[in-house]
Amino acid sequence: MLLGLAGWLVGPAGADVFELNDKTTLTGQPLAPDKNGILIKDEAGKISERVPWTNFTQTALKKISELPAAKHFVEPYLEDEPESSKKAAAEITIKPVPRVARPDPQAGFGAIFSSSLTVFLFLILYAANIYAGYEISIFRNYPPALVCGVAAVAPLLGPILFLCLPTRILPTGAELAEQQLAQEELVHAAEAAGEPALAHAETHGATPAPVAAPRHPPPTVYRRGHTTFNRRFFETKLSGFMRIVPSDAEKDMIVVIRSTRGEHCGSRISRVMPNEITLQIHKAGASADVIIPYNEIQEVQIRHKEA
Repeated sequence: MLLGLAGWLVGPAGADVFELNDKTTLTGQPLAPDKNGILIKDEAGKISERVPWTNFTQTALKKISELPAAKHFVEPYLEDEPESSKKAAAEITIKPVPRVARPDPQAGFGAIFSSSLTVFLFLILYAANIYAGYEISIFRNYPPALVCGVAAVAPLLGPILFLCLPTRILPTGAELAEQQLAQEELVHAAEAAGEPALAHAETHGATPAPVAAPRHPPPTVYRRGHTTFNRRFFETKLSGFMRIVPSDAEKDMIVVIRSTRGEHCGSRISRVMPNEITLQIHKAGASADVIIPYNEIQEVQIRHKEA
């Protein structure tokens, strides 16, 4: 009786409960562990089939690893404990940082000039506005001081105003000479007729004596604003000046081109390009080619070389 009672107490002591991954449990004593798994002997003495190690939960594997014979096979299947369980998470302390103050929404337009960077940008734009006036004065042939002064007083509007105005065409030296010649001829005619006759004619409303006709034909003038200077214009209007040997109509005529760079006189147009022409001029007994862009041409004249 004493031996039976001792066996009954020792038998349940070797049994244990092992949890599986499918939520079931096995109760019994683990036997014969190997690389493929382990056998479980239940309380009735029945031995189960070999259970693979991957079927046990981590808790069951830790229990089985306490057996010296099974520890070597179970260790590869045990998962390491996470670092969070070993160490407490380091506390993160957020330190305040300096922040740029936001502009006051009620400050109005004057708040723009509160920043030195904004003031610097405004100065750059103001200088660019005056420089634009200078370039427009060259393009429209107005005095630079006038256009830049208006641009300084009325930024943006001043340059736009002069840009909308037509290009100012100044009288050329030939036109001034013709006007002076006409005045001299009138003076000579008045002197020849005598002052009394001139006074009598003015009193009675008589027409003065006709002025002698000029020796040369009047020049043909093309001005910017009335004429578009491009390749087609020179090929149609001045095609006779592109020949190497001029015809009878052009042999005594010259081409005078007024541009923003000055006045050029030549007898032949040596080349016509999409954006510029090349005029052959004569200086000090030698010929030279001058390239003139179309956008710089203000006036083109065709006149007699002795006019």
